[in-house]
Amino acid sequence: MVADPLAVLLERASGALGSAERTLLAMRCGYHVDIMAVALAGTLSGRIIEQYTLLRSAHRQPDGPDPDVATLVATLQHATQPFVRSAPEIAAQATQIEREVLTALLDEWVGAAGVDTVSALDDTSFSTELQRRILSPSSAVVRVHPTILSWLDRVSGEAIATAGIAARSLDDLEHLLGLRPSDAADYARLLASTAPIPPRRTQALFRDGLAEIPTNRAAWALVAAIHDAILGRNWNTPDDRQVPEHRTVGPGGRGELRVSLRSNGDLDTLWERVSQLDDLTSDTLLVCLAAWTAAGGSADQPVWVSADTILDARGIKRIRRSHEPKNWQHGHRREDRLAVGRALAQLDQLWL
Repeated sequence: MVADPLAVLLERASGALGSAERTLLAMRCGYHVDIMAVALAGTLSGRIIEQYTLLRSAHRQPDGPDPDVATLVATLQHATQPFVRSAPEIAAQATQIEREVLTALLDEWVGAAGVDTVSALDDTSFSTELQRRILSPSSAVVRVHPTILSWLDRVSGEAIATAGIAARSLDDLEHLLGLRPSDAADYARLLASTAPIPPRRTQALFRDGLAEIPTNRAAWALVAAIHDAILGRNWNTPDDRQVPEHRTVGPGGRGELRVSLRSNGDLDTLWERVSQLDDLTSDTLLVCLAAWTAAGGSADQPVWVSADTILDARGIKRIRRSHEPKNWQHGHRREDRLAVGRALAQLDQLWL
């Protein structure tokens, strides 16, 4: 029995993938768990806002308040991320999608070069060309896989049905979206079925261009760990821990603070994630610390920080359209918000 040459190439391609290529494929095609959490939050928020818009139109209130989309998405992402990480079907889907994406990529490659030419490459040449094709804007690796789109549609639909969004009144949705103040009786009724989205809160983080942040050693150890990751220094793998670790020694050599990166994956995958820490990661940390300081709460009190707040603090311009009045502005670009989402996911993997 003669082996199918394309099947043989598929096994070679799967074996040649390194952790960086696997992560890139997963993020580009939408089946990376962090991307799926963001996408699910976005899909859910779209369904909720669509229902709110329909109800508002039915009640002839087209000029009602607009939802704070960034806060809604951030809240839903925080709620859905544990579900996405623990869902058993996700791992099975990821394996199948990876094989389908590699098959599509090999079809393009074989179609251009011929199956005999591709099969004749030695392992090094094969891996090099495979990596080049993964990094190039190939149609096989720059779109969200249809399986993920179907999953998002199904899971978000089930969640909307379970929460009874379609049966809620306009007042209920305005309460849930933080657009209408609620009294104690309203909150008791809403909390009986689902937790409300917290009302919009905007803290003034900057005064005269400066923001207050905690200046304790823990904060500076985290910032130093991120900056040293960018520079490629002071991170190592201790013998007693199979995770990348960064050490900050205290003044006069007294004491030390250790920052490690912990997540699913082998050691190579963890080191790849260390290499992806960047200025956006540290800026996101500092803005979150500034928001916590501005809120003035206790050490364990949560604060809400939207992607737009972080991007505004970094000086990233919001969307403006030439045909609209000069004082009109919209939110930030989707890709900028997703980048902030990735930075928050990176911070979630750092342990002090």
